[in-house]
Amino acid sequence: TGVLVRERVHGVVESSVRVPVEVATTWITMGAVERVPVVRDVDTGPGGITRRFAEAGYTLTYEDVTSARLPGFTERERLDVDAGQPVSDVWRRSYEGDRVVKASNRVINPLLHQLVHRY
Repeated sequence: TGVLVRERVHGVVESSVRVPVEVATTWITMGAVERVPVVRDVDTGPGGITRRFAEAGYTLTYEDVTSARLPGFTERERLDVDAGQPVSDVWRRSYEGDRVVKASNRVINPLLHQLVHRY
């Protein structure tokens, strides 16, 4: 079966400088990749992967697990945070029916980015 793995660093632009706010890793089932091949692209367009899934006819439900923890070495480098600054750790499972088609982990600098969920 297998999965496609996407790794990204998302940021915001402040005073013409890109500031990293989150490190994201997403795992997508190959069945979903076949149905939504644009998820292989670096830039999946406005609304990202979630919108591409909806356009392909998926009706997804989500399960989020959120916690706070100290960042690992690579996360500290990518997010430019100190070892003692907690990060938000968000795991999301995206279900079609009772089957997971996508899972994501987001490690976020909560000083720069708030989580807002609307389902």
